[in-house]
Amino acid sequence: MSEGFYNLKKRLLKILELKSDFSTNVAKLAGSSMLAVAISLLSLPIITRIYDPEAFGNFQILLSTVGLLSVISCFRYEMAIVLPKSRAEANAVYTLALILLALFTFLISVLLFFVGEALLSLLGASVLVPYLHFLIVAIFFSGLVQIARYVLTKEKRFGELGKNRVIESASAQGLKIGLGLASPSFLSLCISQLVGYVLSLYLAMKRRSVKIVWSRQRLLFVLRKYKKFLLFNTPAVFVNTLALQLPIFMIARYFGAEYVAYYVMAVKLIEVPLKILGNAISQVYFKQAADIFNQGEGALLSLYKSTVLKLAIIITLPALGIYFLAEPLVPILLGERWSQTGQVMSLLIVWKFFEFLNYPVSTTLTVLNAQHIDLILKLFLSLGGRFIAMFVFNDTFSELLIAAVIASSTYYIVFNLITFQRLSKQI
Repeated sequence: MSEGFYNLKKRLLKILELKSDFSTNVAKLAGSSMLAVAISLLSLPIITRIYDPEAFGNFQILLSTVGLLSVISCFRYEMAIVLPKSRAEANAVYTLALILLALFTFLISVLLFFVGEALLSLLGASVLVPYLHFLIVAIFFSGLVQIARYVLTKEKRFGELGKNRVIESASAQGLKIGLGLASPSFLSLCISQLVGYVLSLYLAMKRRSVKIVWSRQRLLFVLRKYKKFLLFNTPAVFVNTLALQLPIFMIARYFGAEYVAYYVMAVKLIEVPLKILGNAISQVYFKQAADIFNQGEGALLSLYKSTVLKLAIIITLPALGIYFLAEPLVPILLGERWSQTGQVMSLLIVWKFFEFLNYPVSTTLTVLNAQHIDLILKLFLSLGGRFIAMFVFNDTFSELLIAAVIASSTYYIVFNLITFQRLSKQI
């Protein structure tokens, strides 16, 4: 009897300890993320008064191109670093991710050398042609930063991971201001971002425990063991990233860097506070959805409907505020040169309204083991729908934005309707 009580007590203490660790780690990351966001937002009124929209727009085209390519630069094997239990296997995955990053960077270098001008022109990023070397370096270092952060996650150094993000944001934003005061150019923005990558990488890797291994047998083993990251995660994340970045490339192609700046700044001002709240709700929803999935009797459908209703209540008032107040307030916040950003925000808030309703509950299809539907919707409706809409309707900047808003809103509405239908079948 006493032994059973002792074992039960030991298990309870272990559970409480795990919960405490989890809560502490979440708090560390959440607090650091909010601080990094605060630094970025607070620096915007200064940066927009230093740099003109064209320089800022060109820089955003660079970031979008780097982001699109770097997200698949390790073929998602960097995510697998956190999975192995043995140190030897973790070392092998870490080494494989580095090898794939080097291989990807080499292949991109060759591709850009021969067809870089044509490819960047297709993306509406011709402005980057003189900076191809910088683009390649940025892709490589961005990939290294991703690997380094998953190493920190593997080693449960969440405090350092949070500090890493804050330091990268603070150093990059600080340098943008400092270099901009001396020379407010596209190159100053690029150098600031690259220094942020390098500093982040140095701080993340200076006390790493993983090591490079050159065992061909181990490398081939982890290549096969975690092949789903290559076969499924890589195309899925590429499609999703391309869909998100597509408006930037289309705007650049038809209207130039200045209008890219207005669009990106509008997205930043709308999305940043919403994503903090959306991420928190998403984490809670996913956990609850997974827990009640097997209860049946419409439990998950009930959670889904109540969550969407709460999201609608939360977003309605801020959305109305942005719709009516963005245009007069943005020139005061960012300066007269950026006044058109307010007009863009008034249009984009319709799209972001439906995106906010969808984002926290978008994991429902994963809980239902229907990821294939998610991929199909992203490929044909999100990416395909946005491309067709903006390709057909682009006589003016406003027309292109309205087309993007309608296409994007349609995607999120259809996604929620299909999710609702799948949940109804579970009853």
